[in-house]
Amino acid sequence: MKKRRVFSLTASIAGLFLMFMAFSAISLAEPPPQFQPMRPNFPFTPLLPDLSIEDIRLTPDCRVVVRVRNNGPGNLPDNVWTDHQPKSAGVYLTINGNKWGGGTIWNFDPARALKAPGGTAEFVSTLKVTSPSQVKAEVDIWNVVAEKNESNNWMQRSLSCFVPGPGPIGPGPIGPGHIFPLLPDLSIDDIRLTPDCRVVVRVRNNGPGNLPDNVWTDHQPKSAGVYLTINGNKWGGGTIWNFDPARALKAPG
Repeated sequence: MKKRRVFSLTASIAGLFLMFMAFSAISLAEPPPQFQPMRPNFPFTPLLPDLSIEDIRLTPDCRVVVRVRNNGPGNLPDNVWTDHQPKSAGVYLTINGNKWGGGTIWNFDPARALKAPGGTAEFVSTLKVTSPSQVKAEVDIWNVVAEKNESNNWMQRSLSCFVPGPGPIGPGPIGPGHIFPLLPDLSIDDIRLTPDCRVVVRVRNNGPGNLPDNVWTDHQPKSAGVYLTINGNKWGGGTIWNFDPARALKAPG
């Protein structure tokens, strides 16, 4: 009877020891690895716009005109038009090294043509060039707009304006002489693509004369318009009276 009790006590102690070792092994074991969700290993970069000065020219009455373009690939943010501040994004002019002033984008581009990539807008200033001058135009000089390229925000041109006046009176009888009418001058100003890859052609009347009214009133198969050819193959086009119903091409500039 005594031996049986000793054996039972020994077995109990051995069982407790095994349980202790098992709990110790569980507590000391490494936790199972946690699987993390996969994430891209590259940062997300938003598409930025790119404002540039595309052209500086003069109107027939010698005022400075600046054409601005958004080269993309991003849109111009809405706050360019909604946030009216002293340092809002705009065009700033300098003439012969002297600061002149400028205009804000929200003021000279109310239709938001500059918002989408490829869009252009013109700032027609009241600055008149009366003698040969160096005119510099800068867009977004305070860097309000985050852009893809900040190095093309300015352009400088040598401009001179000539306003024809009465000619000298020579010898002989004074008469009205021969009067030459001022003629228009149509030119292709730009060819580009829309974001959905359609061809866009910008036409300009360089002046000095107006485009005649019959361009819009006389609808003929050979009415004045734009004709396209792609890779040497004739494609077709559109008439001025159709794509310019507002007659923006009538006046020079």
